[in-house]
Amino acid sequence: MLAAIEWPHGHIDRAIEFSQQGLQADDGSFDLNTRIQLLSRLGGILTEKGHFTKGRDILQTARHLLTMDRKLERFGLAVIGKVGICANLARSYAEIGASDEAIATAAEAVEAAEYSLHNFSKLFAYEHMGWSCLLLDKPTSALSYLTIAHEICDITKSKLHKAFLLGAIAYAHALIGDVESSMRLFSQALLFAQQERACAYLNQVHLWYGETCLITGNPQDALQYARLVQASAEKTGRIGYSIKAAALDAQAAFIINGGDGGSAEALKRAEQSALSLSMNRLAARCARLRTCELSNVLLPIDQRRFAFKS
Repeated sequence: MLAAIEWPHGHIDRAIEFSQQGLQADDGSFDLNTRIQLLSRLGGILTEKGHFTKGRDILQTARHLLTMDRKLERFGLAVIGKVGICANLARSYAEIGASDEAIATAAEAVEAAEYSLHNFSKLFAYEHMGWSCLLLDKPTSALSYLTIAHEICDITKSKLHKAFLLGAIAYAHALIGDVESSMRLFSQALLFAQQERACAYLNQVHLWYGETCLITGNPQDALQYARLVQASAEKTGRIGYSIKAAALDAQAAFIINGGDGGSAEALKRAEQSALSLSMNRLAARCARLRTCELSNVLLPIDQRRFAFKS
């Protein structure tokens, strides 16, 4: 229970500690329900921390414990067990660039959610399928899933996920070149986040907005949002977001400074940091920008995106 509270609202390391304590307390007497709950929470928390391969391994273990006759059970979780496990597992796969595994696993989450008729499970599954698609640079596919998730969000009045979904849809529009719609939706997302005490995955929304500023020719604002995320991520122990923010900071500074030697070195450091967490697509993006002609970065958005693709 303490891990569930710390995960969204507190310091992520405390959530990990509480989850690990729960698993270590198992002397063989824990039932399947408790084991699945603990493993699912720990895997999701590790993924949110930025330990994507560790989270993947824990979630794979939880997935293997699921049985066909209990596929609609929640195991003490907010969503159907299979949905929570597969959705978070899909994200962990996508974060490290395992495209086929991510999409297949997210599809399992969507299928289980649809079968369950549980609205919040459906929201979570469609949200994570869309998120996985965005991480894998598939914005058109992402839009269809994110739109469904947003519709369910409105039906269920789930304020926790509203800003994230608006931001995700906004980012998808930016990636397909619809900048006007993107900025309008980002304005809604950021305003909603200001009005609510708790919003899920807000660091990711700020990163997406910063990346959109970068690809639309506004590196100064990209730098501002990168540093906003860095401060928040360091405060709450989320190293995945911290490394993404450092990469965005380095990319923006590289453009602002005309690709000078210091900026190129910062990009190289960001690339190495991304590789340390197996974030191969992010690392490749940093390497690509270091080696591309800066004049290409100043082209119209539909021609410029290649330098920032993951």
